[in-house]
Amino acid sequence: MREQPATTLNPISIPNETTHSTSRGTTPLTGVGVVNGNRKMSTPSYDDSTSNTSKEGVTSSRGNPEHRGRSRGKLADTPFSPSGSAFSPAATSTGNGNDTPLITSTSADPSIIAVHGSVMTNFPMPRGKHEGLTDWDKEMPQTWEKEKEVCKEKPVYKNDRLIAIDFDDVCSQNMATLIREHNAKFGTDLTVDDLQTYVFWQNRGWGTPAEVARKVQTLNNLLPLTSPIPGFADALRTLHGLGHPIHIVTSRPESDRQGMIDWLIQEGITIGDKPEDVIVQAHFTGTYGEVNRPIEDKGDDDDFENELNERLKALWRDGVGKGKGGLGKLKILRELSASLFIDDHHGNLEPIINASPPIPCLLFGEYGWNKSRSGLTSPVELMDYNQRMLAGLPLPFEEIQLGREQGVFRVRNWDETIEWVKEWDREAVEVVSCDT
Repeated sequence: MREQPATTLNPISIPNETTHSTSRGTTPLTGVGVVNGNRKMSTPSYDDSTSNTSKEGVTSSRGNPEHRGRSRGKLADTPFSPSGSAFSPAATSTGNGNDTPLITSTSADPSIIAVHGSVMTNFPMPRGKHEGLTDWDKEMPQTWEKEKEVCKEKPVYKNDRLIAIDFDDVCSQNMATLIREHNAKFGTDLTVDDLQTYVFWQNRGWGTPAEVARKVQTLNNLLPLTSPIPGFADALRTLHGLGHPIHIVTSRPESDRQGMIDWLIQEGITIGDKPEDVIVQAHFTGTYGEVNRPIEDKGDDDDFENELNERLKALWRDGVGKGKGGLGKLKILRELSASLFIDDHHGNLEPIINASPPIPCLLFGEYGWNKSRSGLTSPVELMDYNQRMLAGLPLPFEEIQLGREQGVFRVRNWDETIEWVKEWDREAVEVVSCDT
């Protein structure tokens, strides 16, 4: 069978913060290729001047920042969407010394196609007086058709760019379990759709901030009762097989580490630096510790209860409302030199996609709480659900903006996530062109 024609583009260039730049201010990205060819692609990393330490346990060749530093410089990544495009060496300035690669469409070079001889398929072949061409004419078109069928399948590329993922409602059905147990304990009829924001007291059936804090104390340690998100384990194994180091970055407290490890083991997922371990390490930010800390039972002193609610609202506003969760995760992502982050809470993604340089993000699932931007800035947002109902005020709705410009894209489930990542990997390497 004749060798498959292909178009080879110029090497992709992305900014490099630690090596000398070329005349264009970029450094060629080398070592890229397809799975079957056993070639690997370099992992973009990020330079965070505020962080000079790596998380404990990130010592394997898959996730060690020191190892990555020896094989390549620190690279500035940029969010982009699978769209049949490829990186261009052309760049725009981000204002902080990092150049952002643009995305441009590419097409096959006719001169290269001609060199490979593929354009000959469009020419009429001589017949009649030329001896020996009859058999050739019968056999070669069939061969070309077989080659075209092979080319219809998109190649899958293998590389070691690090992917970080949230845990709750990305791996585990946390909110569904919480709602089910809340209904059983407090006699409510809530559904997951009733959760319109991540701030519980803004939603129906949860009460005041103080009542929420008390409920959380009784609805704790529910992970053993929690089911997995469909397809998550197989999807993580697929990403691992594609060469991506995977880290969990969660807002849970450090005290949940062993419970999470045990839960993952039950799903066939282990954490470690062995080749069979799907996840390299889990990282805990403890974002909600202050707002969910234990408080005393409600007494008869209404003034004290009102003051307690105001103090708790201030904690939510100054912490969660100002992106504390996302900033805590961003710090860890910088330390890991993560190239992609997946989370179900848009509020966690905002500091990450607005950072310089930004990290591409996937907003996972279609949940009530990630259909609108949630905030704690306006007087209406600082009302609990019952206060808003008495005042006849709806919760402000601001549609989440998605796409290339925003640097965040929605995936509804793990199947879509895998397809997105595969296309993301394909776009980061040379474009392979086949006859059509």
